[in-house]
Amino acid sequence: MWVSHTLAKHFVITLCVPGGGSLFAIHGDCEAYDTRTDRWHMVASMSTRRARVGVAAIGNRLYAVGGYDGTSDLATVESYDPITNSWQPEVSMGTRRSCLGVAVLHGLLYAAGGYDGASCLNSAERYDPLTSTWTSIAAMSTRRRYVRVATLDGSLYAVGGYDSSSHLATVEKYDPQVNCMLLNLSSK
Repeated sequence: MWVSHTLAKHFVITLCVPGGGSLFAIHGDCEAYDTRTDRWHMVASMSTRRARVGVAAIGNRLYAVGGYDGTSDLATVESYDPITNSWQPEVSMGTRRSCLGVAVLHGLLYAAGGYDGASCLNSAERYDPLTSTWTSIAAMSTRRRYVRVATLDGSLYAVGGYDSSSHLATVEKYDPQVNCMLLNLSSK
């Protein structure tokens, strides 16, 4: 059940959806949903067309991480500023990744798993927007593309995915305090 709440006039929630496409047409278009008007509208397009892209927000910036441009998997990253309605290039990841999982924890952007054009990945890396640097972190025990990453109680969780032969029913927990994957839980 969805519940509607009245928001203060100065508080606006905007949902931005970048990239995507079909089998034959990948694009860099970006749409935003404005809760005040209950409407979607086009905003600036990304500089690189991307499907299978990871997306997360830090502060008022939306990050489009990796993806697939129709020819190759990407390591490039760009961020969207809704105030200027523009995309800015960011430092590229160390690894090309599409179908990756992304999440933000303590102001840092995490990219995990994915596909590099040849195989599923178990590697992960972390981006610090204050220093514009990517750092490799502990790898997952399982290679995962189409993985979903979430945060809870100061840890990251890599959930499900596909390892090139089967759909996964496992969850891995990453503790950034010790840079270690701590467990591998099965949902079965």
